Amino acid sequence: MSLQKLGGLAEVAIQSGRQIARLVAGRPAGPPFRYRDLGTAAYITRGNALVKAGPLRISGWLGRFLWGVIHLAFLTRNRDRVAAVLTWMGTLATGRRRELVFLHQR
Repeated sequence: MSLQKLGGLAEVAIQSGRQIARLVAGRPAGPPFRYRDLGTAAYITRGNALVKAGPLRISGWLGRFLWGVIHLAFLTRNRDRVAAVLTWMGTLATGRRRELVFLHQR
């Protein structure tokens, strides 16, 4: 999602989606869209992530934990949260990911 020269970030989509949801429900859109930067969280490698919010900058295992908490907080249903946690636990226990990537090379 990119809007008003803002980066393609999930937070831009979430914040602007609230206005869209109000319009779809037949309610007034409210004040004009204004992006509020809540910070950035990025998963880098297994066990390492970066969380940046204002002057706070955390990386490593603690960053990975905070990334997970933030990720779970923005999932909409408890069922999705449970599925994400179970998938993460399986990945940590086995060292394997259940997602597969297929590449076609010529």
